[in-house]
Amino acid sequence: MHQVSEQSEDGFTLVEMLVTLALLAALSAILLGAVAQFRPLRNLTQGADGQMELTTAAAFLETVVTDARSVYLIDAHSQKRLVFEGTEHSLHFPAVLRVGSDQIALRDISIERSEANGLISILLRNTPRRLTTAPATEVFTVIEDIVDVDFQYLEGTDPTGSQPPRWLSQWNDPERLPYAVKITVKAKRGLANLTASRKALLHPNR
Repeated sequence: MHQVSEQSEDGFTLVEMLVTLALLAALSAILLGAVAQFRPLRNLTQGADGQMELTTAAAFLETVVTDARSVYLIDAHSQKRLVFEGTEHSLHFPAVLRVGSDQIALRDISIERSEANGLISILLRNTPRRLTTAPATEVFTVIEDIVDVDFQYLEGTDPTGSQPPRWLSQWNDPERLPYAVKITVKAKRGLANLTASRKALLHPNR
């Protein structure tokens, strides 16, 4: 008497495939839910990091502008005697900066809005004040990939006083310093529109 051997077939049955697809659908739903929960957290993190970046840049510019001095710029391309030049997107003035670890020096400073390849940045140019030889200008980027930077100028009125301050978009008295400069930096990081603003108080008689 011969026994008939049962041969197993390779592959999945329809029931097994349906169960597998149901499990995959459930796992996908769980994963999508987790991603949806973490997306706002990621946006908040990007916004917080971006705000810190903007605040640091604005604070640095405030420090540089606060160190402005009421002396004439050394500019070989200009016949005018200028102490301070200011427009909506640029500044030019002498300032005392730290050179090395324990020395300070008077330099001519330019801060300007620069656009290249569709990206807007803030550049700082630091030029030694030399009359005999051509000075070597140092240029570095304060912050890049911003939306805009804006400078405004206060003429002879205390911004903390009772009268509302009147901020000018351009400084029209180049032979003296403004009372204050307001610096506003705008950027977009992720989905967040960010702004950082600082006021640099100058001493016109310094």
